[in-house]
Amino acid sequence: METTLNERRDLPAASVGAGGLRVSVLWHARPERIGARAHFALVEGAAVALSRISPVFDDGAPLLDPFVSRSPLELVPDRHGAVVLWPGRADLRYTVGGISGRGGERLEPAAMARGVVLGLGTSALLLLETTAAAAPLGAGEVLGLVGRSAAMDTLRRRIGEIGQLESAVLIRGETGTGKELVARAIHAASRRAGAPFVTLNVAALGASMAPSQLFGHVRGAFTGADRPSTGYFGQADGGTLLLDEIGACPHEVQAQLLRTLQSGEVQPVGGRIEHVDVRVLAATDEDLEAAIEAGRFRAPLMYRLSGHTLHIPPLRTRPLDIAVQWVHHLRRTLAEVGAEARLTAGGDEAPWLTREVIVSLLAHPWPGNSRELAALADRVARACADAPRCVLPTDAQPGTARFDPPPPRSAPPADAPDGDFEAVLLRHDHNLQAVAFALGIGINTVRRRMAALGLPRPRDIGPEALVVALEAAPTVAEAARRLRISTHGLRLRAAELGIHLPPATGPG
Repeated sequence: METTLNERRDLPAASVGAGGLRVSVLWHARPERIGARAHFALVEGAAVALSRISPVFDDGAPLLDPFVSRSPLELVPDRHGAVVLWPGRADLRYTVGGISGRGGERLEPAAMARGVVLGLGTSALLLLETTAAAAPLGAGEVLGLVGRSAAMDTLRRRIGEIGQLESAVLIRGETGTGKELVARAIHAASRRAGAPFVTLNVAALGASMAPSQLFGHVRGAFTGADRPSTGYFGQADGGTLLLDEIGACPHEVQAQLLRTLQSGEVQPVGGRIEHVDVRVLAATDEDLEAAIEAGRFRAPLMYRLSGHTLHIPPLRTRPLDIAVQWVHHLRRTLAEVGAEARLTAGGDEAPWLTREVIVSLLAHPWPGNSRELAALADRVARACADAPRCVLPTDAQPGTARFDPPPPRSAPPADAPDGDFEAVLLRHDHNLQAVAFALGIGINTVRRRMAALGLPRPRDIGPEALVVALEAAPTVAEAARRLRISTHGLRLRAAELGIHLPPATGPG
């Protein structure tokens, strides 16, 4: 059978065409090969062959791994968008999601869209996925963002497009996903790149001092104002201002920000109204829609900030980026300690970075996302710089809540009395991510504590209880509080049960 691979073998990956089937290297004995990709059109019945000698990846070489057979494992798309695996010989060894393959496995479209981990022999580890993304940019680090997944390609392309505009941008993503890096990349891609980029953590603003901190003050405007200040907007004049943690912005400050965003004007404390030329970006890991419904965030401010919205997907959904970022951070730390050679394969010598390490990393949920991964890579590289193998510490095993302890918080500790723990849940409207952050613990620890106390989760709420709460409460947010779950969780549970709710478009 003539294959799509053979038809295109001599062409670079980018010329194969946008979308289709993507094969990426998750682990290779030569770590510099990790992240290499190959792209193919998805054509019914046209096989793509995977072996030691095919395909040729975008780094210019096939796998060339002596522990991978020359006999191919063929990937054959069917008319429904699934991919069927057929080994070229009966004794060909491979694994699908860690389970030994037997031939004829049908990888459903939904699984292929998420990505399927394929092992060839006892060596190379590949990621198979279908993607509608355009051809790759050809590098693992562009605009300061490390990763080679289709999601990262799309994110970089969107940054390039949005960077040329002047509208506000709302950057959304879980903690540790790199929201500030994305903001800096937008600034670097804009006409303001040579002007100031200023970052402000609005969660740290106090209502009384916010006008001075945001908009500046004249000398003598208040006790202690012995010199004038331009404020954050003045510092960013002509450039870009990032409002970080916008979801935690004090309610009183939100009105002041909205006024400036609408008018483009600021009034320093004790001074006259002035015009400022500032592009505003905002970043948050909060559920703003739930915060609006709970009355903690102003809907007009969210609408004003979200001229464009960028969503950064969590690291756990980007297996290729887990592997690529891991090697990137290992290499950086090893260079600092003079042990770069650890990531260089040497002849028949067993590789320093083993396949088992990557498998363990892929199994971890990464609640701290890229920030957590970078911290662990630094820790491992320093510990193993003089060792023959890269080994994960004993507290870094698949399924653990965190690989590194979270920073301490001023809120009650994880072993706080049950009453304090429930008070934190109530204060954060049962948003488990916010509770975990406040207590300085992993979200899995929060879930275990709730289970030990017999506290409900959204899936525990039956249809009768949900309907009764909704009928008795004036708003969806209040119904969620009475049920002791988050508003977002209530909406998801209602959707599962087919119960209609009003849209989350404003305060309840």
